[in-house]
Amino acid sequence: MLTGILSIFLMVQAPVQGRPVSEARTAPVQPRTGDAAVLGAINAADASITEAAKLASTKAGGGDVRSLASTMVTDHRKSLTEGGRLAKALGITRALPTDTVLTHAHETAMHELNLLSGSAFDARFIQCIIAEHQTVIKLLEGSLGSTATRPEVRQFLAQQLPLLHSHLAAAEKWQAAHPSAPTRKP
Repeated sequence: MLTGILSIFLMVQAPVQGRPVSEARTAPVQPRTGDAAVLGAINAADASITEAAKLASTKAGGGDVRSLASTMVTDHRKSLTEGGRLAKALGITRALPTDTVLTHAHETAMHELNLLSGSAFDARFIQCIIAEHQTVIKLLEGSLGSTATRPEVRQFLAQQLPLLHSHLAAAEKWQAAHPSAPTRKP
């Protein structure tokens, strides 16, 4: 038994063959495409926007911002549910976007929103909603959206885009009506 333990200890202590980890070559991350990526991108956007809108429903200073946030929670939860049903029906595992910049931007925005209240919160929330909707629309109307192959996924995408555009328009309308609101570049 002692011999076995010593041999394991010696194997652990033995130098490893090959390149050190710092020199190992890794392939660049390839952007995900296809039905799983489209449904994953919509899912990720729905979850992010719902999280921010739920926060706004309690922290917003203005009733108009709370109302917009409530609409977004309802619409994006519905999209999450429908997207999940569609993925399950088609046997698709939704692939989250490989773009960690979007995730980092959302986490940063949520941290900032948690520190604000009243009109400062309202202005920053609207900025975040505008930025997130613009990014998602650009992604889905651009190269990622065109990779959807199944008719059901294309139809779901076609249903979601007008909703995203209407949320964007409502947020931009609020921002235009409140030019003196504290602003910060997202």
